[in-house]
Amino acid sequence: EGEGTEVGEPSEEEKAEADGTEALDASDALLEEELETLNERAADDTTYYVDAAYNGEEPSDGTEAAPYTTIQDAVDAIVECAETAESGTEYLISVAEGDYGRFLVPHKVSNITIQGQRDNTVISTLDGSSLEVDESEKHNSDGQGIIIWGANITLKDLKITSGTDTKDIWYASAVGSQDGMWGSSSETDTPIILDNVTFEGSGAGYAFMPQRSQFTVKNCRIDNYDQAIYFAGDTYVCQDCVIENNVISNCIYAIHGYFGGTDTELTKAMVIEGNHISGTEEKFAVIAVLDQANMGSLKLDIQNNTFSYTIVG
Repeated sequence: EGEGTEVGEPSEEEKAEADGTEALDASDALLEEELETLNERAADDTTYYVDAAYNGEEPSDGTEAAPYTTIQDAVDAIVECAETAESGTEYLISVAEGDYGRFLVPHKVSNITIQGQRDNTVISTLDGSSLEVDESEKHNSDGQGIIIWGANITLKDLKITSGTDTKDIWYASAVGSQDGMWGSSSETDTPIILDNVTFEGSGAGYAFMPQRSQFTVKNCRIDNYDQAIYFAGDTYVCQDCVIENNVISNCIYAIHGYFGGTDTELTKAMVIEGNHISGTEEKFAVIAVLDQANMGSLKLDIQNNTFSYTIVG
């Protein structure tokens, strides 16, 4: 009889089929694992986690189990997600205790809250560090701190420290929204909100420089900057600006700025209430705000504050 396959031994065709089945099973298992990860992300796809200490085996994807290690990574993930998300989607970046670098929130993203663990989440600014973004994304407008260009952005429960490395930039600030290349945009009529943020400066730059018609600073402590809060609203009016329940100390200007827009039917009074603002005998604190066009672009509602060695004008 001719040569053949021994009884019980699989043919080459059967071996190939078995190998293919094993490969398919392995592929299915891998796909199932990937889907499980995607489902975990989808179940909580508006919250992104950041932990500088994360050193796990799984690559960072912003989930609680595999958080990003920088705030910029989380912002970048939201930028990508926002391209297909429903309008009005709100995002939370939950930042663990630790030390973090500064970051940029670009134009065309909105509704982001970046929340830390109070004084245990520390972001360094005005320290000579570089942003983790391409040079072209900076618009030649790097204020050496946290840069916010997006709409409806909140910083909450954070500690921000600042050195003295301003690069001799006039708008150098721990948190700012200056963009010399973009100019005015619809985002200037949306708020930046600082809630329970501690600023510790070194005598240089601004703590907060919002180029917006709307902003809120509440429950914050700001110490030792050239200026605590500075706003320059050349072409718009004060619409919804609130400065309340803050402690501002050791700043030459505590609250300083102007609005110069002409659309004055939109003007609302800036609320300055419940703050404790103090200077020293050697360095008085100054509150100086201006209606630049003298047409009603700025009104004030100042009440229930405590001023010590402070000039109001």
